[in-house]
Amino acid sequence: MLVISLYTTPNHCVKQFYNTSGNHSQFIVLNHFIIPLCKQFTSNFLNERYNLKEGKILFKPTKASEEQFRPNLDMALSYFIGGEDSFCKEDQGFAMKPWIKVSFENSGFIFEKNRAIAMGNYFFTDLNEKTIKVEYSFGYKLIEKTL
Repeated sequence: MLVISLYTTPNHCVKQFYNTSGNHSQFIVLNHFIIPLCKQFTSNFLNERYNLKEGKILFKPTKASEEQFRPNLDMALSYFIGGEDSFCKEDQGFAMKPWIKVSFENSGFIFEKNRAIAMGNYFFTDLNEKTIKVEYSFGYKLIEKTL
C-alpha cells in the first residue's frame, strides 16, 4: 500500500506507485499456482488502487478489445485473473502471465492540488524476454493522505 504525506511531492508519489505496481505484478506471477490467493490479492490491489469504495471506476484493460471498458471490480478482476468463470471470453489473466519485468516511460504529468494525471508507455517482459509496449493514461487522487 502506498501511503504519502501531504508534503510529499507529486513526482515522488507517482514514482512510488509505479514501483508498488510493479511489485504487485511480480507477487501475482510468483503465486500464479495459488489461484484463490491471487484472486484475493488482486481484489485488494484493485480496491486500493482504483478506490472502488468511492463508486464507479474507469478502467481500460491493456489488451482488451471485445469488452474494452470495465466499470466495476468483477469485470476488472476477470481481466487480471481470467479462467473459466471470466466475465469476457477474451480474458486470459493478464496478471497471471509470466511477466518478469514491468517498466515505465513517462511522456508527461499534470499536477493539481490533490490530483495528478500521467501518460506514457509501459513495457511488460515475459520469461522468454519478449517485451510488449502498451500506452497508458493514469489519473491519481489524494484521499486521506493516500494516492
